[in-house]
Amino acid sequence: MAQDTGMFTVPQTIGSVLCCKCGILMQPNAANMCVKCLRSEVDITKGLQKHVIIIHCPECNKFLQPPRTWMDAELESKGLLTFCVKRIQANPDQWIAAVQLRQHVSHRRTFFYLEQLILKHDAAKNAIRIKQMDQGIDFFFGLALLSSRQLMEFIVLDIEPVSSEVNVGGLKYVLADAQVARVSDFGKKDTIFNIRTHLGHLLNPGDFAFGYDLFGANSNDVELDKYKGFNLPDVILIKKSYEETGQASFVEAQVYQHGD
Repeated sequence: MAQDTGMFTVPQTIGSVLCCKCGILMQPNAANMCVKCLRSEVDITKGLQKHVIIIHCPECNKFLQPPRTWMDAELESKGLLTFCVKRIQANPDQWIAAVQLRQHVSHRRTFFYLEQLILKHDAAKNAIRIKQMDQGIDFFFGLALLSSRQLMEFIVLDIEPVSSEVNVGGLKYVLADAQVARVSDFGKKDTIFNIRTHLGHLLNPGDFAFGYDLFGANSNDVELDKYKGFNLPDVILIKKSYEETGQASFVEAQVYQHGD
């Protein structure tokens, strides 16, 4: 095109500079260092956990999943790799759990009030990120206390709804106060936990549910130590149990005997 019009064009070239460390010729960048020197100066893994202590029993060849669970895993297996990765703390910008709040109204007064409460109680420090959405707010958290391997079965002794049914993301929930006991303790101990659960629409007295036992969790666990200043519940129920386990059958038999 330039030749057709008879115009002279100057070809554009990219200038070169010397690396401030090794002196080789390179294209300019903000650090004025070549790629090799930049890698030697900047540690991209800085701040990440590089070591973790894993307890292995040579007698039974099992690994300790804190606080009290022992798991089977072959060396160099996918299961052992997954176990090791889960023991490493998450990066500061990597979330594990998210809480989504939505309100389908024309005003945002409720969220303005919630914002004031968060600021008043300094609750934002517990989240790694808070994102404002179209009809609500998303809270992102970077740490989970217990894994699915530590779920425990509980029996519901009594339950009383404290709120009407709500719909969140197409799922129904009812907040309720409940009395529960460990299935493994039934007939041995009389420990009863008074808790609040979101499963009030599913659970009835005599039902079974899986949950996390924070009351009996190892007090020396590194993850739990970070939450010593919080008022944690004794038990968090996760889902209703529809499968009849051996322990559940035993508990049902005991209940019927006492009922007779």
